[in-house]
Amino acid sequence: MFRHRYYDSLDKRREKTKRGYKKENEAYMALLEVKTNIITVNRTRDKYGTRAHKSEKSYRNN
Repeated sequence: MFRHRYYDSLDKRREKTKRGYKKENEAYMALLEVKTNIITVNRTRDKYGTRAHKSEKSYRNN
């Protein structure tokens, strides 16, 4: 099982969870995929002028 908390592009706190993995490595790979998707979506929205959350500004400006 993994739980990932994050802020969306509208500064709203969100959480992604998923269960049912038999191996820790499977859960970790799924978590990395979720994190990648969140970053990709947030960067796409930034191109169209939405605001970034304070904690996310550091990697978005790179």
